[in-house]
Amino acid sequence: MPAPPSHDTAGARGAGAAATSRRRPTDAGDDSDGERGSNKRRRIALACSTCRCRKSRCDGKRPKCSGCEALGFECSYVQSSSSSNVIVGKEYLSDLETRLERVESRLFAAEAGGGGGGGALLSPSTSAAAPSASSVTQQALPQEEESEGSSAGDGARISPSIAWRLFDHRSDEAEGTTDGIGSISFADEEDAAFLGPSSNIAFMRHLGPALARISPAGAAGTRPDVNGVHASTVAARLVEGDLVRASRRASPTDHSGRRAASLSRDNVFSLPPEAEVRRLMDVYFSNTGLLFPFIHEGTFRAKYEEMRRKGPSSVQKTWLALLNVVLAFAISTSAGVEAPYTERQKESDVFYRRSIALCGEQMLRASSLETVQLQLLTSQYLQGSQKSLQTWMVHGVAVKGALQLGLHCQNASAQFTPVEREFRKRAWFGCILLDRTLSMTFGRPPSIPDEYIKIDLPAPEPLLPGSGAPQNHEAKAISLMFFNATISLYAIMNQTITRCYAYNLGCTPTPTPITETVNRVYALETQLQDWKAGLPLDLHDSGPPPPSPSLIRSRARTVLGLRFHNLRILVHRPVLTEVLDVVAAGGEDAPCNPLLRQVGAYNLSCCLESAMETVAAVRGALRGGRERLGAWWFTLYYSEWFC
Repeated sequence: MPAPPSHDTAGARGAGAAATSRRRPTDAGDDSDGERGSNKRRRIALACSTCRCRKSRCDGKRPKCSGCEALGFECSYVQSSSSSNVIVGKEYLSDLETRLERVESRLFAAEAGGGGGGGALLSPSTSAAAPSASSVTQQALPQEEESEGSSAGDGARISPSIAWRLFDHRSDEAEGTTDGIGSISFADEEDAAFLGPSSNIAFMRHLGPALARISPAGAAGTRPDVNGVHASTVAARLVEGDLVRASRRASPTDHSGRRAASLSRDNVFSLPPEAEVRRLMDVYFSNTGLLFPFIHEGTFRAKYEEMRRKGPSSVQKTWLALLNVVLAFAISTSAGVEAPYTERQKESDVFYRRSIALCGEQMLRASSLETVQLQLLTSQYLQGSQKSLQTWMVHGVAVKGALQLGLHCQNASAQFTPVEREFRKRAWFGCILLDRTLSMTFGRPPSIPDEYIKIDLPAPEPLLPGSGAPQNHEAKAISLMFFNATISLYAIMNQTITRCYAYNLGCTPTPTPITETVNRVYALETQLQDWKAGLPLDLHDSGPPPPSPSLIRSRARTVLGLRFHNLRILVHRPVLTEVLDVVAAGGEDAPCNPLLRQVGAYNLSCCLESAMETVAAVRGALRGGRERLGAWWFTLYYSEWFC
């Protein structure tokens, strides 16, 4: 048996192997610095196709490697589709950075130069003079954005919340700029809005010249405005053919409000504490939810309890967006004793933007009753915001969605449960009421003709299986009476728009004879008085006082009274505009049709009576407690308009 090798023999073998490795020749092509004796071989990012086919070593030189150059072969570099860990050369990265800086510098020069910066796009610019991507981006962002998560060390990256807020702000207002590598600025967008015959601004076209004419300076023809233009031409200059145009940039918003909205969008699924959510739901269903009862309170609260137990993933995003709009409404329409309006508006806007982030795309298609309810509430919320013009577009989508779901058809709802059938009906009437309101306010043709209204009026809420009688039975009963009375009143409003304002089309070929106008006005006045006489005692403003005071009863009476007087003035306004046009043409002593002079005095007294009743109702409601009105824009619209 051979003896085991000794330690000396093993050491000699190890020394010999080390010497052999040291004597192994090195390839000169592996050393880019020309130094010999180095065992480290430089790796290249990609070998050319020819060297890979020849199984030879490639030095990676561009445009031809040394091997192909020496042998006269065609040299090409093709990236393999199976490569997963490619090393990019420093020279290639440097070249890309130089090219990027050159593009950025030219875009920045074009933006800074405006119209005269065309030459900068063609002339070469050095990288030293070119701003980096981070500097261009930071200059495009407002100062408050930098303090909310963007810093100079972020390079060209913009946080999703900032980019979303900027886009949303521009899309809400005027889309003034597009933030990107070059921060390209576009021309100011022009907003155009048709305001037809029943709108307030159309009435001002008649009122302004008449007031200017009967004033002492206007009678002498010497009353100029601040720009040296006669006062009678102000309305014509402001409104051209009932089409108002405005060119504007996005209006600035408060920094703290934008910061709060930014924080809220970090997690669109976040909600206030449970106690706060319950309180806000109570506020909504005791105020807006009673005036517009197209959301079933029991089902809504049960779904919230389910979401609280199982998490947000247990409900659809549409319902979660609806919950956020409900919270926004509750905050916005609160009495105002907890916080001033500006603070409440900032807080409510947070929930509104969460709703849009959750379901902005879903709102463009109506796939469920909750989607239509979401569109209706969003449209109503926008009425009281600085984006009131958007309510018309959102309402149009809601009407199309309701027709898509068959809410207008009683037979289409036969397959649903009693509760679902009732609230599908109420959602359709909610679309009708909002349509009549917007048609009157903006002076535009109604989207829902009377021929589309074939279903029965809303009925008392059916009870859910296993549930007892509701605790707020009196409030529900008054809410239903108020809702049906509003539907009947707005049917008269639609007749007024149809008969006295020619569907708000604004293209009447010939003037209507005064006798025909007077007949229409008196017929509608009779309908209004019959409607008022047929109101239930709980809603009649001249009825006996109730045995126990009720906030919902007082609110319903006040709101119905304001709506009645507003419609009454709308009915008598055509005759009043005829009188104003005669005064504007020739002053107080201008020749006038005897019939117009006789009925004009009566119509003027009716308008003054309704205006004084409105101002008194608003004043009395404010003295008795702001809870009687709730929505600030509702009070402001009626009080300022009638004043």
